[in-house]
Amino acid sequence: VSHPCSFYKNLILQFHQLWFAPWNRFSGTNLYETWILALYNVFFTVLSPLVLGVMERPYSEIFLAMHPMPYQKCQSGVLFRGKSFMIMTVTAAYHSICLYFICSNICHHETLDGSNGQVYGRTWIGNMIYFSSLIVVILKSFLLSTEFTWIHFLLIGIQPLFFIGSLTVYSNISGSFGGLQTGQAALLFNNRIFWVVTFLVPFFVVTPDFLWRFWENVVLQGRETVKFVESKISDLSLQRMIEGERKGRK
Repeated sequence: VSHPCSFYKNLILQFHQLWFAPWNRFSGTNLYETWILALYNVFFTVLSPLVLGVMERPYSEIFLAMHPMPYQKCQSGVLFRGKSFMIMTVTAAYHSICLYFICSNICHHETLDGSNGQVYGRTWIGNMIYFSSLIVVILKSFLLSTEFTWIHFLLIGIQPLFFIGSLTVYSNISGSFGGLQTGQAALLFNNRIFWVVTFLVPFFVVTPDFLWRFWENVVLQGRETVKFVESKISDLSLQRMIEGERKGRK
């Protein structure tokens, strides 16, 4: 399934590795645990492009039969072109910068547990940034949707539960082979900073996209609709005028 969301969700996650590189002195250290990173496309975010690519039907069959203009957007390269690629890349870079530096700086001067002075580690911060990115991808998927049904909300909105459930199971069994995620689920999900950051920061990051989407759908789309109606009225008026002239000649 080809959809801009599929490209965007990979960019936003991998840009974090770029911002993390100076902090690990370009040693190639991964911000995310290997298995969690591997499950990103195949499990945690697989439903977003699937729902948008398969189930989105902004136009009815009758409308497309009468007005095939939407097909021209794909044929002329309006939807998939260099400008769209650059806009999606810049958007993903902006979102990743906000997520990485806000999340990492919040944890920089805080302790994980004030009673014992335990500090946040790379795995903990990586999981928080990872989950925040997942929330941003879900919000972005909703913004890219042309319609909102219970199927959209269910299939797209359920994806954070995949991460929570998978990390809970994985952190409990990884101790048997010395995995990095040992005990991370309890440290994450019992920490109030994690929940505050992973829900407030993504909404803050996506706010400009929401405003642009509102402007695009309400203002710009409204202007296109008016132009379309005016063109149809003018065509109808012209057709009636021609028919009137023909009748006059007869």
